[in-house]
Amino acid sequence: MDRLIEAVDGLVPSNCLDVFDKVAQISSSKNTFSPTVNLGWVLMAKILRNCNEESLKGFTQRIQKRLADVTKVRVCDGTIIFVHTSLKLFPTIINNNQKLLKHITTLLLEHAFLINQDSCDDYIADLVSEIFLLVTKNNALNALLISISEIVNSGQDNTRESDDEFLKFSPILNDEKRNFFVIQLLKLYATNIMKVNTIGETNIKLFIGIADSLKRFEDDCIKKEIFNCFKCLSIRCSHYVLPYISDISNIISSYENDSDVYEMNSFLCDKFGTASTLYLMFPFMLTKILDSNKESCLIDDGNVCRLLASIIRKCGYLLKPINLSQLLKKLLTDFVKLRKVTTESLLLLNAFLSLNHEKVPVPVNVAQKIIWESKFDNEQLTNFEFQCALENCKILCSVISRPRIIGISRVRVDDDPIYNRCSTITNDLEIKIETEEAEEVTVEQVDYEKEDEEYLAMKRQWEETTAILKLKRKALEEATIQDEESKEKEIVKRVRFEEKEPEIPEKTKKAQDKGKKVIKPKSAFMAVIKNNEATKSIDEMFADFCPE
Repeated sequence: MDRLIEAVDGLVPSNCLDVFDKVAQISSSKNTFSPTVNLGWVLMAKILRNCNEESLKGFTQRIQKRLADVTKVRVCDGTIIFVHTSLKLFPTIINNNQKLLKHITTLLLEHAFLINQDSCDDYIADLVSEIFLLVTKNNALNALLISISEIVNSGQDNTRESDDEFLKFSPILNDEKRNFFVIQLLKLYATNIMKVNTIGETNIKLFIGIADSLKRFEDDCIKKEIFNCFKCLSIRCSHYVLPYISDISNIISSYENDSDVYEMNSFLCDKFGTASTLYLMFPFMLTKILDSNKESCLIDDGNVCRLLASIIRKCGYLLKPINLSQLLKKLLTDFVKLRKVTTESLLLLNAFLSLNHEKVPVPVNVAQKIIWESKFDNEQLTNFEFQCALENCKILCSVISRPRIIGISRVRVDDDPIYNRCSTITNDLEIKIETEEAEEVTVEQVDYEKEDEEYLAMKRQWEETTAILKLKRKALEEATIQDEESKEKEIVKRVRFEEKEPEIPEKTKKAQDKGKKVIKPKSAFMAVIKNNEATKSIDEMFADFCPE
């Protein structure tokens, strides 16, 4: 065996198959179980981890044979480690050997959580849980619930199919072993919920029925795991849980009021708000706090403070102002009396500071006094949640106490009385000024007067230049107007002397006109256009038609 251990430590790709076969012979089901067999399974897992990808290709058939041999040997830590390593390195085996792997998973769960409960440590429990998730591909929620219901009802469950042997265990007579096994299955169920592929596969109604039946065991660990499953369902399924919120609240309220119940109610209130219907508990909780027979300190009860803070923060507008004022008075009274600050009390104070309710006073003065006058110990100063609550309280106080600017609408006001009033006030103030200030003012006035003189001189010069330019422009305009008028008045007469022909008598003129051919303008133009003589001008062409 020592030689095999040395060979595994000095493993080479060329001899990895031979070393694996030799170790497999030692851990075979033909041999009786011993620590050597357990060590052989561990060495085979180590060989697989030390091989590269090319070397692993030749191990597929050998791995399938070894997995089949796991069902024939006694389950031990070595077999659990080997199965986990094989499924991690050879994911294709999961699809091809579902029936075999489900049988192996059932054996491993029974070995780790039922047979060897005392020797089961966290490492082995995590390996078995991961093997279960790898084999089922995170889709075995209903199978787990059926198995838990069979354990609770001592095998009397009709929801399982006849040929289904997955997660089927023999009846458990010992109550401690049964409770431990149920707790481990509930942990596995919560882990599977957070990794499930599709939300539609979660049977919330079946789990609520199982959680209701588990109450009769009266085990605090089972109660914690049930609450943890409710949290996982709320986170993963979100609004799908709302139709069953009343059933969940009934199961939670059936337990005694302890820290787990208050924490679960606070979680539901923060997650679902008014849909959790926890604001209906507020009057009853307030009556219990204000009971005169039991003078309890609210600050010391951290779970109640946390739940009340969640209800006020999420459902404050549905609560009565009288109840809120009574609770606020109780909280502030405890702060003043005890001079003690806790994380939960700060959360409740922050809830009141952020409450937007007109009829509930804002405790900003007390909050500021607590912040600046309280002395916190080192444990509180190193607590992250306390530091966050304290910083939020400071921020809320600074925001609330900040001065506000209110918008004023426009209003028309007569300026004269305001001006007169301001002038009288300024006159009264000027009389009361001290001598030194008066001298400073006079010096400043001299400077201002000098500046005013320079400004007035520049202004006077600018006005003179603009006036001169205006006069010049006006003179030019008048000159142009006079020129135009003189041109219009001047009339140039041009005389043309021409020899006048003797006048022809009218009778002779009419006789000559009768002898001429009358030419129409249109025909004359057409004749000129059609004339092809290039030497004649247009006037000469018209002269042929109009000799005059």
